[in-house]
Parts: sequence; C-alpha cells; structure tokens
Amino acid sequence: QAAALCSQFGFRSYLRPSCSMPMAALRPVASQHFWRQRQPPSALSSAAVWQFLLQRSASGMPAEARPDTDDAVTQQRRLPWKQGQGQTRRSVKSVAALHIENCEALARSPPRGGAAVVEALWQRASIRMCKLAQDMDSRDLAHSAWVLAAAGQRDMRALFVLSEAAISKRGDFGAAEASRMLTAYATIQVRNELLFEALGGQLLMLVQSTQQVEDEEDYPLEAVGFGRVPEVVDEELSKAVSAAVTAHEQLDLCGLPACQGLVTYGESRAKV
Repeated sequence: QAAALCSQFGFRSYLRPSCSMPMAALRPVASQHFWRQRQPPSALSSAAVWQFLLQRSASGMPAEARPDTDDAVTQQRRLPWKQGQGQTRRSVKSVAALHIENCEALARSPPRGGAAVVEALWQRASIRMCKLAQDMDSRDLAHSAWVLAAAGQRDMRALFVLSEAAISKRGDFGAAEASRMLTAYATIQVRNELLFEALGGQLLMLVQSTQQVEDEEDYPLEAVGFGRVPEVVDEELSKAVSAAVTAHEQLDLCGLPACQGLVTYGESRAKV
C-alpha cells in the first residue's frame, strides 16, 4: 500500500540524485505514519508526503536509508570550511573607524571653498559621528573626541553623544583611552562632570588593581560608585593618570572624588 501511494503521488520524482533512498526502506516508515495518523491516503498531497519523509529522515528511517542524506548534509556544512582553507583572514575596519579616518583627513587638509565649506563638512561629519557613537568601542570613542579637539571643532551635540556612550562603556576603557578622551575635552574646554567622574573612576580602578592598597580610604572608590576590578598591567598608567589630573585641573574639576584619588596616586609615585 505504501508503494502504491508513493507511486501515485509521484514520490520518485522528488528524490534527488544526491539523496536517493531505496523504496524498500521508505515503505515501512510511510505505512507506519499513515497508520498512526489514521488519515486517508487521498487526503495527503505529494508535497506533504515528501515533507514528512524529510522530517523523519534522520530519526525514523532505517540506518540503510540515512547515509546518503546525512552525507549530503554533512558535505554542505563542511563546504564553507573547506573553501576557507588556505585563505588568510583579512581584518576589516568598522564603519566608525573609517569615519574617524575621514575626519582625520579633513582635519589635516581642509578642502577648498573657504570656511563655509569646511563648516558644512564638519557638520555632516559630526552628525554621522552621533549616529555611530553607540556602536563605537572605547578606542573609537576616545579617538573621535581627540579628532574633534585636534580640529578645534567644539560641536556640543557630538561631544555630548560621545560622552554618553563613553559613560555607558566606561568599564571597557583602558588607561590610555580614558586619559586621551579626558584630555580632548579639556583641550576644547568642554566641562562634563559625569564623563570625568566616570573615566576618572575607571582610571582609579586600574590604579587600585595594580598595587596593594593597605588604606582604602585614600582611594574613595565607594564615593564614586565603583568596586574592585581584576588585576591589570598597564605600562602607561602613570602617564595616563598624570594627563587625567591635568585635564581635571584645566576644567577646575579637582574636587571630584575620582580626581582626589588620582592625585594621591600621583603623589605616591613621585615620592618613589
């Protein structure tokens, strides 16, 4: 009966050469399915029969009926891996990194047309920077702020969006990136207490993780809402702390708790 049904619905025409299966192996599976479902054979279309047999090919079919289909699927899954053999993976720059490079080029060599053209280009670049800020990593955020400062572009909208993104990702900042971003804001005289407290606190955590602190009162981490971090090694930590303290001083933000901890660390390093 199963053979007659498969012949009636043209089952053989659905079998591909890569996954041809003996009809003898399919008969008990189809018969068992029709018996369990208790559906009249005429109610099933050829597409339904084929879909059922595909779904049951990995579980319900006998072992002698599976090798062809399993080999075909395995071969398809391994094909991309085989194609990738012998090829060197290329590092692709992100959209944000490419945009930063364009901004650097614009800062180095302003186009012809006068100040109006340059201003219009920087406005477009700043808008684009705002759209990309949430997808930037800590390095791109610090680099973007540095490019704006180097070009003398005091775009408050772009600087605000960059600072908000940096605050939300403060835990990803290294010492050099944090000090670079703080220095950029100090260079163009943009006073953002939340940004300085966040990145200053991140620097303070890096300081704490690189030395054994006996008296934690000298490092008011609880006051800035940060806890301990795993030990890290940063050779540029002293330079980064010094630059961050200078940025705080330029914007008169030395009263922030994080800055007080950084100053204490700088004084202890000076004594050594």
